[in-house]
Amino acid sequence: MNDLSGRTIAVLVASGSDQGEFVTIRDVLADAGAEAVVVSPKKQSFRAWRNTGWGDDFPVDVPVMAARAESFDGLMIPGGLIGADTLRSDGQAVDLVRAVHRRRRPLGAIGHAAWLLVEADLARGRAVTGIEAVRTDLANAGGRWVDAVSEDGGLVTGRHRDDVAAVMARFAAAARA
Repeated sequence: MNDLSGRTIAVLVASGSDQGEFVTIRDVLADAGAEAVVVSPKKQSFRAWRNTGWGDDFPVDVPVMAARAESFDGLMIPGGLIGADTLRSDGQAVDLVRAVHRRRRPLGAIGHAAWLLVEADLARGRAVTGIEAVRTDLANAGGRWVDAVSEDGGLVTGRHRDDVAAVMARFAAAARA
């Protein structure tokens, strides 16, 4: 993976975000030398989703209401049905996603997190992917569905947890550019 020393990357989560994806993203960023900043609508901690039930609690570094796009060199969003649905319903989370993209910083989404790209109107005209359940949503939002990890215009998307390593490699390359 590319060296991300000195980079600050937001990891946008809500209770119900996929624990495996979150932990992998956080650890890959740390291993690459980046500072991973956990941003969430929750102020203190969020509870992740692990497979078929609630997982562990993790601390939140910055509540989404206090997060500013200019503080980050990129933003990653792990999947998880409940977490992604919560985030796409949170106007401040959607505004942060838009603002990071407007600053031309890389933006990564895995699985259901592609819903935030739909809500932020960022899928239009781009090759994007997500979990199969969001395929129609992405297409209806004007995205071009691809059944593989995709990078288009600073948006790096993956289908599910098996794509996390490839998404992170492409995200890191975009963050270094």
